[in-house]
Amino acid sequence: MQIFEPAMCCSTGLCGATVDPELLRISTVLDILKKHTISVERYNLTSTPMAFIK
Repeated sequence: MQIFEPAMCCSTGLCGATVDPELLRISTVLDILKKHTISVERYNLTSTPMAFIK
């Protein structure tokens, strides 16, 4: 599975003035998937722009 996220300073939603509950929920779900050996690649436009170009 590949997830392409918009530009943001971090993937957890803990940075900035407010916490984004949806980003926290996604992080939790991704942790559960990884524990069940489901491969998930998460790309953020800020930190991995080449993934968007490819």
